[in-house]
Amino acid sequence: MNNVLQRFHRYALSRTVWPLSISIGAITAVAWQLAPDSAWSRIISPLTSAAAVGGVFLWLEKRIRLHLWRIAYPELDFAGTWSGSTQYDHQQVKATGDETTFAPFKKLHEIRFKQDCLNIAVDYDETADYHGWNSTVATLVTESKGRVGLRYAYEVQYRQGAQRDARLPVESKGLEEVFVVDSQKGHRPRRITGTFTHTADGPRPRYSGTVAFEREIEESEASLRSRLLRLLVTKWLKPPAE
Repeated sequence: MNNVLQRFHRYALSRTVWPLSISIGAITAVAWQLAPDSAWSRIISPLTSAAAVGGVFLWLEKRIRLHLWRIAYPELDFAGTWSGSTQYDHQQVKATGDETTFAPFKKLHEIRFKQDCLNIAVDYDETADYHGWNSTVATLVTESKGRVGLRYAYEVQYRQGAQRDARLPVESKGLEEVFVVDSQKGHRPRRITGTFTHTADGPRPRYSGTVAFEREIEESEASLRSRLLRLLVTKWLKPPAE
């Protein structure tokens, strides 16, 4: 899945380079022929300079990388805040001297994904329970049944000093994998579920369990501008299926 978005980035850039080059060349040739020694030359010169053309190209690249890919591949768009829960189902390793019976428990929380067509990550977050957590590596994946999802390794930093919980280590790590279970064809995912394994440094339990997150997606009425932009992206910038 990562390759799909990376291919879109390369293809879309290639589809913008030569129209931009032809346009700048044509404008320059016509303008200089009409006004080679007039005040227009002082206006045309900076507008057709390498810096100006490079600035336009960088602006187009940013639009492609941050925004236009979402139109081409909405089914791969996980960016934003999701609400849900982590269900701790199994205690695989007990802490030293911990003879109590494990009881499954659930934690309600949010998760936020940062994404463009080249990268995806779990955004940094803090709560009263921990100092901060975020992914160390993340990637899009496809299940054997064809469902799209995410796999990410994460790290949790617990509060230290006067606020430190003596039962918790300095940090812990985990691996989580989620897949889309609710998404209309051609639309952004609405609900994801999956599993996790959570380890810890020091004499703390190792847990595994399940996760479930969902988000609200507002469907706005398409304007003429958005329809034209969608047509441009899908017919011109989106690469043909392999």
